[in-house]
Amino acid sequence: MNVEANAALVETRSSGVGAVVETQRIVELPLNGRQVADLVTLNGGAVQTGTTDTRIFSGRPMISIAGMASLPLGGGQVDWVLDGTSHWDFMSGTTMPIAFPDAVQEFKAESSGQTAQRGRAAAVSVVTKSGGNQFRGSLFEYVRSDRLDAPNYFDATRNLDGSVQTRLPKSALKQNQFGGSLGGPIAKDRAFFFASYEGYRLDAGSNFIEAIPSDRAWARAVPAVAGLRKGFLAPGAVILPGASANPDFDIAQLQTAQRVTENAFSTRLDFKVNANWSSYFRAFHDSGTNREPQGVTGRVFRTTARPTNAVFNLQGLLGVNATNEFKFGYNAAKTTS
Repeated sequence: MNVEANAALVETRSSGVGAVVETQRIVELPLNGRQVADLVTLNGGAVQTGTTDTRIFSGRPMISIAGMASLPLGGGQVDWVLDGTSHWDFMSGTTMPIAFPDAVQEFKAESSGQTAQRGRAAAVSVVTKSGGNQFRGSLFEYVRSDRLDAPNYFDATRNLDGSVQTRLPKSALKQNQFGGSLGGPIAKDRAFFFASYEGYRLDAGSNFIEAIPSDRAWARAVPAVAGLRKGFLAPGAVILPGASANPDFDIAQLQTAQRVTENAFSTRLDFKVNANWSSYFRAFHDSGTNREPQGVTGRVFRTTARPTNAVFNLQGLLGVNATNEFKFGYNAAKTTS
Protein backbone atom coordinates (compact mmCIF):
# COMPACT_ATOMS: atom_id res chain seq x y z
CA MET A 1 0.00 0.00 0.00
CA ASN A 2 1.28 3.43 -0.93
CA VAL A 3 0.44 6.54 1.09
CA GLU A 4 0.86 9.87 -0.65
CA ALA A 5 0.48 13.39 0.69
CA ASN A 6 0.36 16.56 -1.33
CA ALA A 7 1.02 19.68 0.75
CA ALA A 8 0.74 23.06 -0.93
CA LEU A 9 3.50 25.51 -0.07
CA VAL A 10 1.64 28.60 1.14
CA GLU A 11 4.65 30.91 1.14
CA THR A 12 7.67 30.06 -1.01
CA ARG A 13 9.35 33.46 -1.25
CA SER A 14 9.78 34.46 2.39
CA SER A 15 11.49 32.98 5.45
CA GLY A 16 9.21 34.92 7.80
CA VAL A 17 7.65 33.08 10.74
CA GLY A 18 4.13 34.15 11.69
CA ALA A 19 0.42 33.33 11.80
CA VAL A 20 -2.62 34.87 10.08
CA VAL A 21 -5.83 35.82 11.92
CA GLU A 22 -8.63 35.92 9.33
CA THR A 23 -12.03 37.65 9.13
CA GLN A 24 -14.09 34.93 10.80
CA ARG A 25 -12.01 34.91 13.97
CA ILE A 26 -11.83 38.71 14.07
CA VAL A 27 -15.62 39.03 13.89
CA GLU A 28 -16.69 36.06 16.02
CA LEU A 29 -14.20 36.06 18.91
CA PRO A 30 -15.26 38.18 21.93
CA LEU A 31 -13.39 41.48 22.10
CA ASN A 32 -13.82 43.68 25.16
CA GLY A 33 -13.57 47.15 23.66
CA ARG A 34 -13.47 45.78 20.07
CA GLN A 35 -9.70 46.20 19.81
CA VAL A 36 -8.54 44.14 16.85
CA ALA A 37 -4.95 44.49 18.01
CA ASP A 38 -5.78 42.49 21.16
CA LEU A 39 -6.03 39.40 18.91
CA VAL A 40 -2.29 39.57 18.23
CA THR A 41 -1.83 37.43 21.33
CA LEU A 42 -3.52 34.52 19.50
CA ASN A 43 -0.22 34.06 17.69
CA GLY A 44 2.44 31.91 19.31
CA GLY A 45 5.12 33.88 21.11
CA ALA A 46 3.02 37.06 21.42
CA VAL A 47 2.03 38.45 24.83
CA GLN A 48 0.34 41.70 25.81
CA THR A 49 2.35 43.86 28.19
CA GLY A 50 -0.10 46.77 28.49
CA THR A 51 -3.83 47.46 28.42
CA THR A 52 -6.03 49.48 26.08
CA ASP A 53 -9.34 51.31 26.42
CA THR A 54 -10.29 53.22 23.28
CA ARG A 55 -8.51 53.09 19.93
CA ILE A 56 -7.84 56.78 19.61
CA PHE A 57 -6.18 57.40 22.96
CA SER A 58 -4.38 54.09 23.38
CA GLY A 59 -3.56 53.55 19.69
CA ARG A 60 -2.62 49.90 20.12
CA PRO A 61 -1.70 47.49 22.88
CA MET A 62 1.84 47.18 24.10
CA ILE A 63 2.91 43.71 23.05
CA SER A 64 5.97 41.53 22.94
CA ILE A 65 6.53 39.12 20.04
CA ALA A 66 9.20 36.48 20.60
CA GLY A 67 10.76 38.72 23.24
CA MET A 68 10.74 41.84 21.04
CA ALA A 69 8.68 44.61 22.61
CA SER A 70 6.71 47.61 21.38
CA LEU A 71 6.82 50.91 23.26
CA PRO A 72 3.86 52.83 24.79
CA LEU A 73 3.94 55.61 22.17
CA GLY A 74 5.20 53.56 19.26
CA GLY A 75 8.61 52.49 18.08
CA GLY A 76 10.48 49.64 19.70
CA GLN A 77 11.16 46.41 17.84
CA VAL A 78 7.59 45.76 16.59
CA ASP A 79 6.46 47.49 13.40
CA TRP A 80 2.72 48.03 12.77
CA VAL A 81 1.77 47.98 9.08
CA LEU A 82 -1.67 48.84 7.64
CA ASP A 83 -2.25 47.83 3.99
CA GLY A 84 1.49 47.62 3.43
CA THR A 85 2.39 51.08 4.77
CA SER A 86 3.92 51.94 8.12
CA HIS A 87 1.38 52.89 10.77
CA TRP A 88 3.92 55.12 12.50
CA ASP A 89 3.66 58.91 12.46
CA PHE A 90 7.27 60.10 12.51
CA MET A 91 6.41 63.75 13.24
CA SER A 92 4.43 63.11 16.44
CA GLY A 93 6.24 59.93 17.44
CA THR A 94 3.05 57.87 17.83
CA THR A 95 1.46 54.83 16.23
CA MET A 96 -1.87 55.47 14.52
CA PRO A 97 -5.04 53.77 15.83
CA ILE A 98 -5.72 50.35 14.34
CA ALA A 99 -8.92 50.06 12.27
CA PHE A 100 -11.99 48.56 13.96
CA PRO A 101 -13.04 44.91 13.37
CA ASP A 102 -15.65 45.57 10.66
CA ALA A 103 -13.01 47.19 8.45
CA VAL A 104 -10.31 44.50 8.83
CA GLN A 105 -9.97 41.52 6.48
CA GLU A 106 -7.07 39.83 8.27
CA PHE A 107 -3.79 40.48 9.99
CA LYS A 108 -0.54 38.64 10.48
CA ALA A 109 2.02 38.80 13.26
CA GLU A 110 5.55 37.92 12.10
CA SER A 111 8.17 37.19 14.71
CA SER A 112 11.28 36.60 12.59
CA GLY A 113 12.70 36.49 9.09
CA GLN A 114 11.74 40.04 8.12
CA THR A 115 12.59 41.22 4.62
CA ALA A 116 14.38 44.46 3.78
CA GLN A 117 10.93 46.06 3.47
CA ARG A 118 10.61 46.11 7.27
CA GLY A 119 12.96 48.12 9.45
CA ARG A 120 12.30 46.27 12.71
CA ALA A 121 12.63 42.76 14.06
CA ALA A 122 8.90 41.89 14.27
CA ALA A 123 5.81 43.16 12.46
CA VAL A 124 2.01 43.14 12.69
CA SER A 125 0.55 43.51 9.19
CA VAL A 126 -3.15 44.47 8.86
CA VAL A 127 -5.18 44.22 5.63
CA THR A 128 -8.49 46.09 5.30
CA LYS A 129 -11.66 44.82 3.63
CA SER A 130 -12.69 45.61 0.06
CA GLY A 131 -16.05 45.45 -1.69
CA GLY A 132 -17.23 42.88 -4.24
CA ASN A 133 -19.89 42.23 -6.86
CA GLN A 134 -22.56 41.73 -4.19
CA PHE A 135 -23.84 44.28 -1.70
CA ARG A 136 -23.06 43.23 1.87
CA GLY A 137 -23.38 45.11 5.12
CA SER A 138 -23.72 44.86 8.87
CA LEU A 139 -25.06 46.79 11.87
CA PHE A 140 -24.04 46.42 15.50
CA GLU A 141 -24.34 47.93 18.96
CA TYR A 142 -22.73 46.89 22.24
CA VAL A 143 -23.89 48.32 25.57
CA ARG A 144 -22.59 48.29 29.14
CA SER A 145 -24.47 50.05 31.96
CA ASP A 146 -24.21 50.62 35.71
CA ARG A 147 -27.79 49.33 35.91
CA LEU A 148 -26.32 45.86 35.43
CA ASP A 149 -23.59 46.31 38.07
CA ALA A 150 -23.53 45.99 41.85
CA PRO A 151 -22.12 48.87 43.96
CA ASN A 152 -18.37 48.73 44.50
CA TYR A 153 -16.49 49.18 47.77
CA PHE A 154 -15.97 52.92 47.29
CA ASP A 155 -19.63 53.71 46.62
CA ALA A 156 -20.01 54.50 50.33
CA THR A 157 -18.51 56.64 53.06
CA ARG A 158 -16.87 54.48 55.72
CA ASN A 159 -15.73 54.72 59.29
CA LEU A 160 -12.11 54.18 60.30
CA ASP A 161 -12.84 50.51 60.96
CA GLY A 162 -14.13 50.11 57.38
CA SER A 163 -17.79 49.81 58.25
CA VAL A 164 -20.31 51.59 56.03
CA GLN A 165 -21.36 55.02 57.25
CA THR A 166 -23.40 56.32 54.30
CA ARG A 167 -24.32 54.66 51.02
CA LEU A 168 -23.60 56.79 47.95
CA PRO A 169 -24.99 56.40 44.43
CA LYS A 170 -23.27 53.74 42.34
CA SER A 171 -20.38 54.91 40.18
CA ALA A 172 -21.80 55.77 36.79
CA LEU A 173 -21.01 53.58 33.79
CA LYS A 174 -22.54 53.84 30.35
CA GLN A 175 -20.58 52.53 27.39
CA ASN A 176 -21.93 52.28 23.85
CA GLN A 177 -20.17 51.07 20.71
CA PHE A 178 -22.28 51.15 17.57
CA GLY A 179 -21.96 51.39 13.83
CA GLY A 180 -22.04 49.40 10.63
CA SER A 181 -20.47 48.66 7.28
CA LEU A 182 -21.53 48.45 3.63
CA GLY A 183 -19.68 47.20 0.58
CA GLY A 184 -20.57 46.46 -3.02
CA PRO A 185 -19.98 47.20 -6.70
CA ILE A 186 -19.67 50.59 -8.38
CA ALA A 187 -19.23 48.91 -11.77
CA LYS A 188 -19.50 45.12 -11.94
CA ASP A 189 -16.12 43.37 -12.12
CA ARG A 190 -14.38 46.75 -12.44
CA ALA A 191 -14.89 49.00 -9.42
CA PHE A 192 -15.92 48.36 -5.81
CA PHE A 193 -16.39 50.26 -2.57
CA PHE A 194 -16.37 49.45 1.14
CA ALA A 195 -17.26 51.90 3.91
CA SER A 196 -17.65 51.46 7.66
CA TYR A 197 -18.31 53.55 10.76
CA GLU A 198 -17.96 53.00 14.49
CA GLY A 199 -19.08 55.34 17.27
CA TYR A 200 -17.87 55.12 20.87
CA ARG A 201 -19.48 56.81 23.87
CA LEU A 202 -18.29 56.41 27.44
CA ASP A 203 -19.50 57.93 30.70
CA ALA A 204 -17.43 56.25 33.39
CA GLY A 205 -17.69 57.15 37.03
CA SER A 206 -14.51 58.27 38.79
CA ASN A 207 -14.34 58.19 42.59
CA PHE A 208 -11.61 60.37 44.13
CA ILE A 209 -10.69 60.29 47.82
CA GLU A 210 -7.90 62.68 48.81
CA ALA A 211 -6.57 64.60 51.78
CA ILE A 212 -7.00 68.40 51.78
CA PRO A 213 -6.11 71.08 54.38
CA SER A 214 -8.66 71.30 57.20
CA ASP A 215 -10.26 74.45 58.64
CA ARG A 216 -7.60 74.36 61.35
CA ALA A 217 -4.80 74.39 58.78
CA TRP A 218 -6.39 77.16 56.72
CA ALA A 219 -6.74 79.31 59.86
CA ARG A 220 -2.94 79.43 60.08
CA ALA A 221 -2.43 80.24 56.39
CA VAL A 222 -1.14 83.67 55.34
CA PRO A 223 -3.64 85.78 53.29
CA ALA A 224 -1.86 85.12 49.98
CA VAL A 225 -2.25 81.36 50.47
CA ALA A 226 -5.72 81.52 52.02
CA GLY A 227 -7.02 83.03 48.76
CA LEU A 228 -6.33 79.70 47.03
CA ARG A 229 -8.72 77.74 49.25
CA LYS A 230 -11.57 77.57 46.73
CA GLY A 231 -9.32 75.70 44.32
CA PHE A 232 -8.81 72.76 46.68
CA LEU A 233 -12.38 71.43 46.63
CA ALA A 234 -14.76 71.14 43.68
CA PRO A 235 -18.51 71.82 43.92
CA GLY A 236 -20.14 68.51 44.72
CA ALA A 237 -17.20 67.18 46.73
CA VAL A 238 -17.92 66.13 50.33
CA ILE A 239 -15.85 65.92 53.50
CA LEU A 240 -15.94 62.45 55.06
CA PRO A 241 -16.66 62.92 58.77
CA GLY A 242 -14.16 61.25 61.08
CA ALA A 243 -12.09 59.84 58.22
CA SER A 244 -8.89 61.71 59.12
CA ALA A 245 -6.76 61.12 62.21
CA ASN A 246 -4.72 64.28 61.54
CA PRO A 247 -6.46 67.52 62.62
CA ASP A 248 -4.65 69.47 59.89
CA PHE A 249 -6.23 67.40 57.12
CA ASP A 250 -9.72 66.45 56.03
CA ILE A 251 -10.55 63.52 53.74
CA ALA A 252 -12.59 64.66 50.75
CA GLN A 253 -14.50 62.55 48.24
CA LEU A 254 -15.67 63.52 44.76
CA GLN A 255 -17.77 61.35 42.49
CA THR A 256 -17.60 62.55 38.90
CA ALA A 257 -17.35 61.03 35.44
CA GLN A 258 -14.88 60.60 32.60
CA ARG A 259 -16.48 61.27 29.22
CA VAL A 260 -15.15 59.96 25.93
CA THR A 261 -16.69 60.61 22.51
CA GLU A 262 -15.19 58.98 19.43
CA ASN A 263 -16.20 58.59 15.76
CA ALA A 264 -14.18 56.45 13.35
CA PHE A 265 -14.64 56.19 9.58
CA SER A 266 -13.05 53.91 7.00
CA THR A 267 -13.47 54.01 3.20
CA ARG A 268 -11.86 51.89 0.50
CA LEU A 269 -12.22 52.06 -3.31
CA ASP A 270 -10.86 49.28 -5.54
CA PHE A 271 -10.44 49.54 -9.32
CA LYS A 272 -9.50 46.99 -11.95
CA VAL A 273 -7.91 49.10 -14.67
CA ASN A 274 -7.46 46.21 -17.11
CA ALA A 275 -6.44 42.55 -17.10
CA ASN A 276 -2.92 43.39 -15.86
CA TRP A 277 -3.34 46.48 -13.66
CA SER A 278 -5.38 47.24 -10.54
CA SER A 279 -5.48 50.00 -7.95
CA TYR A 280 -7.09 50.94 -4.64
CA PHE A 281 -7.40 53.90 -2.30
CA ARG A 282 -8.18 53.55 1.39
CA ALA A 283 -8.67 56.26 4.04
CA PHE A 284 -9.17 55.90 7.79
CA HIS A 285 -10.09 58.85 10.03
CA ASP A 286 -10.78 58.95 13.75
CA SER A 287 -11.99 61.89 15.81
CA GLY A 288 -12.38 61.83 19.56
CA THR A 289 -12.46 63.84 22.77
CA ASN A 290 -11.50 62.59 26.22
CA ARG A 291 -12.56 64.61 29.27
CA GLU A 292 -10.81 63.02 32.25
CA PRO A 293 -11.20 64.31 35.85
CA GLN A 294 -8.00 64.51 37.88
CA GLY A 295 -9.05 64.78 41.55
CA VAL A 296 -11.24 66.33 44.25
CA THR A 297 -10.24 69.82 43.10
CA GLY A 298 -12.41 69.37 40.02
CA ARG A 299 -9.57 69.87 37.56
CA VAL A 300 -10.11 68.17 34.20
CA PHE A 301 -7.62 67.03 31.56
CA ARG A 302 -9.16 67.36 28.09
CA THR A 303 -7.59 65.74 25.02
CA THR A 304 -8.80 65.98 21.43
CA ALA A 305 -7.30 63.74 18.75
CA ARG A 306 -8.00 63.52 15.01
CA PRO A 307 -5.66 60.95 13.42
CA THR A 308 -5.85 60.17 9.70
CA ASN A 309 -4.24 57.35 7.74
CA ALA A 310 -4.53 56.90 3.96
CA VAL A 311 -2.88 54.79 1.28
CA PHE A 312 -2.90 54.70 -2.54
CA ASN A 313 -1.78 51.53 -4.33
CA LEU A 314 -1.12 50.76 -8.01
CA GLN A 315 0.13 47.34 -9.08
CA GLY A 316 0.39 45.36 -12.27
CA LEU A 317 2.36 43.13 -14.62
CA LEU A 318 5.26 44.58 -16.60
CA GLY A 319 5.87 41.34 -18.41
CA VAL A 320 5.90 37.60 -17.98
CA ASN A 321 8.46 37.68 -15.15
CA ALA A 322 8.16 41.21 -13.80
CA THR A 323 5.62 43.01 -11.62
CA ASN A 324 5.47 46.53 -10.29
CA GLU A 325 3.82 47.94 -7.18
CA PHE A 326 3.62 51.63 -6.30
CA LYS A 327 2.31 52.56 -2.88
CA PHE A 328 1.96 55.94 -1.15
CA GLY A 329 0.95 56.26 2.50
CA TYR A 330 -0.09 59.26 4.59
CA ASN A 331 -0.19 59.55 8.41
CA ALA A 332 -1.22 62.53 10.51
CA ALA A 333 -1.88 62.49 14.27
CA LYS A 334 -3.40 65.86 15.23
CA THR A 335 -3.70 65.99 19.00
CA THR A 336 -4.40 68.88 21.36
CA SER A 337 -4.57 68.95 25.17
